[in-house]
Amino acid sequence: MSLTNSGGALWVGIGEALLDAVTWTSVKDGATTQLDPDFATPEENDLESNWCPATIAYGAGDLGSPGAPNEECPIEAPEGQCVDPATNELRDIVPVPVGDLVITEVMANPAGAEDADGEWFEVLAKSGGDLNGLQIGKAGAWSDEVVSETCIEVDAGDYLVFAHGDDPASNCELPQVDVLFDMALNNSGSGLMIGYELVEGQIDLWDEVSWASVPNGKSWSFGGDLNTVANDDQAAWCDGAGVFGCGDEGTPGLANDSCGGGGGDTCIDPDTNLSRMIAGPGPGDITITEVMPNPAAVPDADGEWFELHADAAFDLNGLQIGKNGVVEHTVIAEQCIEIAADSWLAFALSDDPALNGGVDPVTWVYEGLTLNNSDGNLFVGFADMVRDRPRGDLAPTARA
Repeated sequence: MSLTNSGGALWVGIGEALLDAVTWTSVKDGATTQLDPDFATPEENDLESNWCPATIAYGAGDLGSPGAPNEECPIEAPEGQCVDPATNELRDIVPVPVGDLVITEVMANPAGAEDADGEWFEVLAKSGGDLNGLQIGKAGAWSDEVVSETCIEVDAGDYLVFAHGDDPASNCELPQVDVLFDMALNNSGSGLMIGYELVEGQIDLWDEVSWASVPNGKSWSFGGDLNTVANDDQAAWCDGAGVFGCGDEGTPGLANDSCGGGGGDTCIDPDTNLSRMIAGPGPGDITITEVMPNPAAVPDADGEWFELHADAAFDLNGLQIGKNGVVEHTVIAEQCIEIAADSWLAFALSDDPALNGGVDPVTWVYEGLTLNNSDGNLFVGFADMVRDRPRGDLAPTARA
């Protein structure tokens, strides 16, 4: 008896009694078709979906496990789901929230590798989620999708490297590769965008950056506040610094250096009109006292705000605000913003009371930071040192 390669069947029995039978539509060359051990019954082995090609070599090199237990078959995830690496069970894909994937570095013109092998870009995840289903594109057209049966989980603070290849011999010895993509990155007059298809047929934009030109052998590096608004400004980008791998420059998988041109260490004194050093808040000088992450009277995009109390006098210049350990906005002004001790300071997304729900006066209008309605957090700092960070849920709807 010979076994047919396609449209085949096999049965076993005793006398005229059928004990078991299986069928198959096709087989893989050089590999057995094996039953997942989780479905080892005469009833469940009738389903071809419970079988898969073997992957373990035996004897002269064919694949299979004669006389030994079979491997478990990989789980085929339906659309919108992936296999959790911790439980090996299917679950829904959880996209990283909008605003929390920030494009931070682009290597469009490598010198130490061919473009087809050595191009890469970096994305900062400011909160956790899955990259499965992430779309990649440029010039208004989507080209690539991150596809994986296994959930590609990321955590807040991860710097993720997307590359054409994961072979160090050809990709300029990148220190890490998290995701592979195919789309070519243009050297001039181009850009890069990422998004998710949450509704079938509609891809929503998560972040987009553009550039007039990029250097040869150096990454194009973002050095501003880490949010999807600030990285729209090409002036906040500069040549990457720091040699990696085969000799190109950049910091794949690591935080970037500042590009300069920010607020600096000085400001113009409003009384003398002369430059002086910024006197930022010290430890214990500032306290977060009120937070409105979920207004009901106006949209979140206009009505979110938070309040600080100044326990001592200081300059507001250089104050950093953020969440999940990532600075998302820095107070930058040419003139010193002098704050008196025992002052109450309102930070809002708008200073128009008609838009922000009636917050008036507003001390500072910030951008790029969204306040989570649940499991949220917020911190303020100065000179990369945290000055206050309350813990716990931020707020219910329409309560500060």
